[in-house]
Amino acid sequence: MTKPFESPPASDQPSDAVDVSAADPVLPEQTIPPEQDPTLEPDTLFTDSFREARVILLMWVCCFVWTMVVCLSNGYPGPVDPATFPTVLGIPGWVAWGIVFPWLVADAVTIWFCFYRMKDGDLGSAPGEEAAGEEA
Repeated sequence: MTKPFESPPASDQPSDAVDVSAADPVLPEQTIPPEQDPTLEPDTLFTDSFREARVILLMWVCCFVWTMVVCLSNGYPGPVDPATFPTVLGIPGWVAWGIVFPWLVADAVTIWFCFYRMKDGDLGSAPGEEAAGEEA
């Protein structure tokens, strides 16, 4: 009996197994995964959209944190006296500063960002446009 991880004794009988050591195997060239290839640069459309997504996500997080802090700290006061309750244009102060203010700031930043910072990317031509251009 053979021990584990030990090759069995060679026998004098011919084997049906193919001797792979005799053949000269042709190995494919070693490929580098795309994320590790230093010569491969991401598409500009991807990098622009990734940058824009980071800015939008950062703005959303800032507005979310602002809303949570202001509304949780001011939204549930103790006993309320209607005569001295703080309001802004008739809206409770915690709603004005915790919800309306970040909403208006987010709108203004979004409009500025869309008009002045976002870039249009070339998406190529649509399949129907190539056929229409050849017929004309």
